[in-house]
Amino acid sequence: MEKVYFYRIVVALMILTLLGCGFNKSDLVGIKGVAPLSKKEYDSLREIIFFSLEPERASKVMFRLSKEAKLVTDEHELIKRYRLMVWYYLMSSDFEKGDVILDKLQKYYSDYNRWSDYVSISKVRAISYRGREKYDEIEKVLKEAIEISEEKDVHPYDLLPIHELSVFYSYDLGKHEEAVKYGDMFFEKLKQYDTITSPDKIRVLDSIKKQNLDVINLTLAKSYTQTNRLDKAYECLKYAEKGFGDIDDVEKIMRVYSNFIDYYLKKEDLDKVEAYKEKYLEYSKRNNDSLISSLRKMTETNLTLVTKEKDGVVVKEENKRKLLIIGSLGTFLLLVIIFQRYFLRLKYEKEKIRLELENEQDFKKFRASLFINIAHEIRTPLSLILGYIDLSADKSISGDELRKYLGEIRRKSNKVINNISDIIALLREDKKEENIRLENVIIEPFLQQLFFSFESIAKIKNIELNYSVELPVNFTLQTNLNKLESLVNNLVSNAIKFSQKNTKVTFIAFIEDDLFHIQVIDQGSGISEENQKNIFSKFYQEDKKGKSEGFGIGLAIVKDIVDNLKGTITVESKPNEGASFKVQFPIVNDEELLEDTEVVSKQLKNKSNVSTTYANTVSNKGSKVLIVEDNPYMVDYYEKILSPIYSCEFAFNGEEGLEKLGEKQFDLVVSDVMMPKMNGIEFRKEMKKFPENENIPFIMVTALGYEENKVEAFNIGVDDYVVKPFSKNELIARINCLLENKEKRESWMKQVKETEKEVETFEEKNLKRLQEIVLENIDKESFSVSLLAEEVNFSQRQLERIIKKLTGLTPVKFILEVRLQEAYKKIKNKEEADINNVRYSVGIKSASYFSVKFKQRFGISPSELLKAG
Repeated sequence: MEKVYFYRIVVALMILTLLGCGFNKSDLVGIKGVAPLSKKEYDSLREIIFFSLEPERASKVMFRLSKEAKLVTDEHELIKRYRLMVWYYLMSSDFEKGDVILDKLQKYYSDYNRWSDYVSISKVRAISYRGREKYDEIEKVLKEAIEISEEKDVHPYDLLPIHELSVFYSYDLGKHEEAVKYGDMFFEKLKQYDTITSPDKIRVLDSIKKQNLDVINLTLAKSYTQTNRLDKAYECLKYAEKGFGDIDDVEKIMRVYSNFIDYYLKKEDLDKVEAYKEKYLEYSKRNNDSLISSLRKMTETNLTLVTKEKDGVVVKEENKRKLLIIGSLGTFLLLVIIFQRYFLRLKYEKEKIRLELENEQDFKKFRASLFINIAHEIRTPLSLILGYIDLSADKSISGDELRKYLGEIRRKSNKVINNISDIIALLREDKKEENIRLENVIIEPFLQQLFFSFESIAKIKNIELNYSVELPVNFTLQTNLNKLESLVNNLVSNAIKFSQKNTKVTFIAFIEDDLFHIQVIDQGSGISEENQKNIFSKFYQEDKKGKSEGFGIGLAIVKDIVDNLKGTITVESKPNEGASFKVQFPIVNDEELLEDTEVVSKQLKNKSNVSTTYANTVSNKGSKVLIVEDNPYMVDYYEKILSPIYSCEFAFNGEEGLEKLGEKQFDLVVSDVMMPKMNGIEFRKEMKKFPENENIPFIMVTALGYEENKVEAFNIGVDDYVVKPFSKNELIARINCLLENKEKRESWMKQVKETEKEVETFEEKNLKRLQEIVLENIDKESFSVSLLAEEVNFSQRQLERIIKKLTGLTPVKFILEVRLQEAYKKIKNKEEADINNVRYSVGIKSASYFSVKFKQRFGISPSELLKAG
């Protein structure tokens, strides 16, 4: 009886709770009916899916369309929604779902004999295949669309597959004769359609021209250039330049100018190459600014979504709490039981929310760290791109040197693009298995050339390259050359990057047990046993002091390549004993290896003398500059632009930099921030512990341009702060300014000490008196050279001769020097409340004049010195 009575009370409580709280009607509201989509509404939804940078809006549109697709009864209205949905799937790279929708669309258009739409959607199918590099399928679907166009007379829609096929042959396959063939076909049909009179078809034709005419001209220009039909290429380029210029399509204009560069290289007109290179750079900067703005907007949107999710969790828990409180009022008999359950559950939910918030904070930190590291990885090659552009702008260089620099610009640009592509590929959780295209390659010459391409980089760190390969003569391996190249590049560049100076990197290749083996061995810092379990994970970085640039995708890419090629990879390493990466691939050649096949054995070392390194490149030219940088490509660039001007020495981390400073005196130090063992911030702090290093000017070079990073740098005594990417002239100008200020400061201090000697000459006494007079009148802006001359009973000419002889300065600059020295002392010692008070106290009323002269004199602005002090 007691049990039955208890259950009755519980049921009564639930009824009272529901009556007290009511229903949330918004939760029960669904889509009752589906209204037809007007053209205006269709275009609006298409705009959101195509161009919106807010994932939330696009997701809401897709949610609505998928719901309506389930409820709509009109097949024609369903097809409209499918057209929008397939674009969403393509934009989000969900090709599997996109294929399902495309199959339905093509069946519908075929069943209803809507061949114009069938041909139009074939172009969309080709774009879907391009995203997966299914080139055979692209060619098949486009040629099928052309055949249907001829049979069904769907003009002017037949222009679409012809246009797409021309672009496909030019950009995807590099078959430029085929590209020209279909491009000419496009224009021939376009002339035929000038006689169209139907308003609907005229509207379609105008739309096709608007979207495709400039693109086909750009495509033909590329193919004409490659096939040496330069007159036709020029006409197409000028047409495309005008078309894309009228709509200010920055990315397409960049492609036009890139093709102009190739065109004039073919014509060997280097002046025109220079002109279009400058135009390309101008639009490249605009494009970078646009990308950065888009990334910032996407980041802000993601942060908003995370905040909304957190608020949703809190609101949900509040609602639960109210339900429990109101329900508890339903019966006094179960009050104790209800509150006991309520508090236990509330405690559990609070703990759950706390854990969720902690996870969210960890995610935010990871995301912030990821974006910062991405900025590091991208800004370094951007710095090199701008640097090589500066070098190629020199009119005195030869054509071979220009082509070399342009090649470096192209390679570094491709590195930026590949880095972004690798990030996107690794971030995708729904990544499908790639369709790898294999080819037969005589592998040994390829491996040798690839390995020794790192020779110049290894030379910078005095690293010996050993190449040991034992393979059958002309051994052919069936593999994907691009994937294998990326794998070897990542393994060898990592080995060099993490190796110390005067060590060795070894590359081994051989065949054993029907497996092709590759092994890369270094003598670097090694990998701990614990970290070996994680090094192939996405974005994993070993927690080491100082850290180096990079965001942990190199070995993840290697693992992905090995998996796609059906191989295996292992690592053997101990801390401080180097690492050995071993890769094995199955040999899938049609012909089996014969046991008595002649084997060629190659054991090679660096072809050049590795004993000469940039670290030892010292000359007697100019001032002595120490450059601390761990990236070998940046070291190579620094050597090119700074060694002709200064006497440069190089160190690869903060610890090596301190050793160099202990061995000799330098006039200036340039240091990166992110470095292994000891980073730039730690390096500067350690420098300041030694009095002899206190007055050495210090320039910090970094990818972090945020205000808080600058403040931190100036607080530890950094004299200047250069943000990547930077130009050659900017860096040299900053170095010269600091060196000049250092020289003036030392000269002045020397003269001040000399004036303090017990035995002073008549002129030195006069100089001391002059300094005292200026200090007595320092707050008077009107105090001039003529007034100073009156005070000491000299003519202005005598005064100028004495000051010039003792200080090397004119009287005007001497008065300004005394004012600035006094201002520096007051700011450093915080003798005044703010900068304005200091400025007036030394007789300078113009804020801009004071700031400019102070920065020129001391290499730091007054406000930065005040913060640093």
